[in-house]
Amino acid sequence: MQGNLFYPDVPGWQKTDTSKTAAEEIAPTAKTVRALVLHQLKQQSLTTYELADRLNLPYHTVQPRTSELRATNQIVDSGDRRMNPTGKQGIVWIAHG
Repeated sequence: MQGNLFYPDVPGWQKTDTSKTAAEEIAPTAKTVRALVLHQLKQQSLTTYELADRLNLPYHTVQPRTSELRATNQIVDSGDRRMNPTGKQGIVWIAHG
């Protein structure tokens, strides 16, 4: 089955050239990173920072994948919050279904 050629099946971007370039550069690996994120969340509920740490990937690589997975209802907000390295509360994600 061929995927959709639009967000959330491919990385989205904001209204800047740098955002579009970043989306185009991550596109070849975005599906793999989404699968890694989903696999981790099937094992344990985690924040995006925790996911990035577990996967040894930059936060800015993982965060958009959580948005894409949320948009396709594959992960959901657990309702829990944990402190992030920023000192702010972060959503604890869980796999849906």
